[in-house]
Amino acid sequence: MQNCYVEADIVGKGAVGGILGTEPGCEQCWSNGSGSIANNHFYGTITITDGNMEHVGGIIGFLKSYNRYQNVDNNYYLDLCGVSKGIGEIEKIIFNDGTEDGIKYGIDYEFKAENVCTKATTKEFGDGTVLKTK
Repeated sequence: MQNCYVEADIVGKGAVGGILGTEPGCEQCWSNGSGSIANNHFYGTITITDGNMEHVGGIIGFLKSYNRYQNVDNNYYLDLCGVSKGIGEIEKIIFNDGTEDGIKYGIDYEFKAENVCTKATTKEFGDGTVLKTK
């Protein structure tokens, strides 16, 4: 999913995101071109009907796994959309040597969801600031 702009008010329960709700199993995506969620913008609101915010994000609700060859980058969501995170949850982060969830010293890459799914204000969406990044 690349270069999407969603302007909507989303209502749901379970895994909900402004661009992607859930990805239930893309493990070991070794640079084959799939698994890319980049250059997307969500401008709207997200309302959860069951009150469970565990798998809810401004861009992605839930990812089963993430590794260094997937491309999640340069995504923006409205700061007033009703959620506090860009990615609700990632079940496993897989490192280059196959270890999971940081159980390896000397990690070969760093992944921080707030660096790839960033909050933006109404002003930043309106004046084109989010389009000028990266």
